Amino acid sequence: MIGTMVRIADPIWAAWREQVEQGHEPALLVLLSPAGDPGAAVNALRESVLEVQDAYEAEAQSSGGAEPPFPGEWNWVPVPDGVLVQVVECDAIETVLPAVAAGLERRGVEGAFELCDPPRVAAPPRTAHLLECRVRVRGERLRRESGTYRWKADPDAHEAILAVAERWCRQRGDRAAQSLSVSDLAPVPLEP
Repeated sequence: MIGTMVRIADPIWAAWREQVEQGHEPALLVLLSPAGDPGAAVNALRESVLEVQDAYEAEAQSSGGAEPPFPGEWNWVPVPDGVLVQVVECDAIETVLPAVAAGLERRGVEGAFELCDPPRVAAPPRTAHLLECRVRVRGERLRRESGTYRWKADPDAHEAILAVAERWCRQRGDRAAQSLSVSDLAPVPLEP
């Protein structure tokens, strides 16, 4: 679509450089604020990130030489203001983020990436009972070229544990508050 544009706010670059200079593994939390349908933006973001990651992987396979930059791990979740996006372990954010923005533009998305503070999530009251269960489903640990690892869950096991967790959360009906989260992002407040 001609005329669409996805702007990248300048504070994003400064925040990334500051983390690199401090010797931290840089991680960004940004908000993609689309001008149109947020649902379409989520789909376009997924397609754009996969497209960029595939291009970097193809470059790695064809280069045969030194390991090319890693495009990073991308996680996102729809929020009321748009799409909350977390990027970690990206070796070339200065080229990867603009490439993702260009992919969004090709898919007709217009909007902006803005630096985002971690969302505030209400802490449970001091007197409330809290039961928390963290589960890692059956799968395999995959080693990356850079010496880092990631977990690849078995899709059937992942689906089964989510179904069990969802049923368990709904057993008590309106008498209790529950939340079910599935991601590598920090907790994000949700409507009931």
